[in-house]
Amino acid sequence: MARKPRIEFPGGLYHIITRGNRREKVFLDDTDYKRYLDLLSHYHKRYNFLLYAYVLMPNHIHLLIEQNETPISKIMQGINQSYTQYFNKRYKKVGHLFQGRYKALLCDKDGYLLAIIRYIHLNPVRARIVKMPEDYVWSSHDVYIGKAKQNFVDNDFALSMFSRNRGVSIKKYKQFVKEGIGEPYEEFHIGEFIGDETFAEEMKGKVSAGISYRIALSLDEVTDLITEKMRLPIEALFLQTRNREYTRVRGITGYVAKKMLGLSVTEIADYFRRDIAAISKGITKTEKQIMSDISLQKTVQEIEIAVRELNEEKYANS
Repeated sequence: MARKPRIEFPGGLYHIITRGNRREKVFLDDTDYKRYLDLLSHYHKRYNFLLYAYVLMPNHIHLLIEQNETPISKIMQGINQSYTQYFNKRYKKVGHLFQGRYKALLCDKDGYLLAIIRYIHLNPVRARIVKMPEDYVWSSHDVYIGKAKQNFVDNDFALSMFSRNRGVSIKKYKQFVKEGIGEPYEEFHIGEFIGDETFAEEMKGKVSAGISYRIALSLDEVTDLITEKMRLPIEALFLQTRNREYTRVRGITGYVAKKMLGLSVTEIADYFRRDIAAISKGITKTEKQIMSDISLQKTVQEIEIAVRELNEEKYANS
């Protein structure tokens, strides 16, 4: 039987579940867990995806990933193959480590992001390995509560949904997770989609149409779209000036180009004829401001939606 096609596109949120072959353990000691986390960090940097949450259980793994330009299939292929090679070499084994194809459930980010993060972090509690999620070291829960720091875990956005004040957001997050202990078991591990019927029907329509995101836009087209929205002449971004508004919009453009077109900082710097360090600084500044500036966050989200729609239209007509 042919496999069902997967829908993969930038901005798609996926609950990934990978199980050990025949449900056997895939982590035998702390060295194995640490190796997998190193690989997560490596591929996070390489493919620029967002990792909202993870938990490494003895015989399976949960990841909550928002795809950027690189398809989920390529991300997971890299992680799983690299870890399998490590595991088989260390334990002198051959063959498959993981059970068939990983599951990738497409999620409604707006309505279910926090609930899925809680579901993932409570896995060790439900499995009765620990009584509280903070007692389990192989999950991203400790990053959310400020107990650990892992740069590959993108927790800022989720915490900002509780409060713009970091201390308050962590406190509310802890309470939110605590409320999930003992609650009815939420089945965020079955089916194809995590969302309401409207979301599921929309995604099914895309699967039926065989839609798979591919980049069809150029940086020229994205820059033109952004400057039009920000009401600036496109030439302004290429001027050798310290005008703050021009610099701000150039930073936004660089951020979107890196995230949605998969361009490197070097490529973006060459395009704008700017120093690499200056462009990198502008993109980093935009990333940080998005977390605290609700107005900018909304503007960038609108730009990303417009870019995605224009890309799909151009790809469909190509």
